[in-house]
Amino acid sequence: MNAESNIKVLDAICHTKQTIFPGDLLQSLLDAGSDENTAKEIVSAYVTQPHRDIFRLYEDYGYGVNNDTWKKAIAEVITERMIRYLSQSH
Repeated sequence: MNAESNIKVLDAICHTKQTIFPGDLLQSLLDAGSDENTAKEIVSAYVTQPHRDIFRLYEDYGYGVNNDTWKKAIAEVITERMIRYLSQSH
């Protein structure tokens, strides 16, 4: 990757972190195929985080405890949002 590509990926990460809110997180999880109970549990955990950071949520509740259900659901939302950002012309 070159410097410009690296910047675009980092910009996508920042955009994703700054544009996920509880209301759209629930819908994004459902759209990604999560069952309603899991989606609501994830959103509940998200809103109780003092920092409301989707990447930190993935780290704490997916990666950290190796919860495959949460890991897959949150990863789907993150990657979909990043791909959407990267596919736009910036």
